[in-house]
Amino acid sequence: MTGLVSCVPMPHSKRRLLSRIVLTLFSCLVTWAAAAEPFPLRPGVSWTYRLEGTTASEKEGEAKTTLRGEWVMEVLEVRSVKLHKLLLVKGSIFAVPAPFEWEGRVPVPDLNLMVLAPDGLLHLIEVPETRKVWDGDPKAILAKVNRETAVLRWPCKPGDSWASQGGRKRKDSLYCWLAEDWFAAPEVVKGWVAQSEQKALTVSYKSGPDNQSFAFVPGLGITRFDSSHHGDVAEFSAELVQVRGLGEPVR
Repeated sequence: MTGLVSCVPMPHSKRRLLSRIVLTLFSCLVTWAAAAEPFPLRPGVSWTYRLEGTTASEKEGEAKTTLRGEWVMEVLEVRSVKLHKLLLVKGSIFAVPAPFEWEGRVPVPDLNLMVLAPDGLLHLIEVPETRKVWDGDPKAILAKVNRETAVLRWPCKPGDSWASQGGRKRKDSLYCWLAEDWFAAPEVVKGWVAQSEQKALTVSYKSGPDNQSFAFVPGLGITRFDSSHHGDVAEFSAELVQVRGLGEPVR
């Protein structure tokens, strides 16, 4: 009968070939989604910062106390679960305690959990007994990931925001991380060769009691982190001075 298309069954060999092609394409997509990193996140990579913290009471005549030292952030272990990259980190730069908690000495980096989600959001997961949680069921870590735990998103551009408190974007851009502007990346970081076109992005979080900001260089990491508390002085700055284990810079 004219006008009708005959449905001829596809040979078994062709069906197998088609299935392999589909699986290969899916595997490539999965690999791409799981590998979206703002900077290398693998065991052995570490960032050394020059840390300075200052505290003082609002009381008139109260002397300021300033402490200086070193802070090292290092990726210890990594595992992949459901397209998420789970990281056991020592001394996440996002977890430096406020100077009020330093108790007369520069703090010692502790263990932290971080999660890189397939949507490009990097999360800081703060839990007690970090090592015990890491050694347990990874689903328990993923269960703690939410919009407010995100500290960085990549890729991003000036004007983008994330981790909005309550999940709602405010018109005043408070209570969320906000990507502000690009500027020339620092040239002097031991262990890193900056490219002439390399740029850093300023990201800030402003709230009623606190302000935080950091500079982020794709492929390198956080090059500077600043935190200040309104009222009683409690502020610190961390400046990247050395990086280990990155290899060649990302172009």
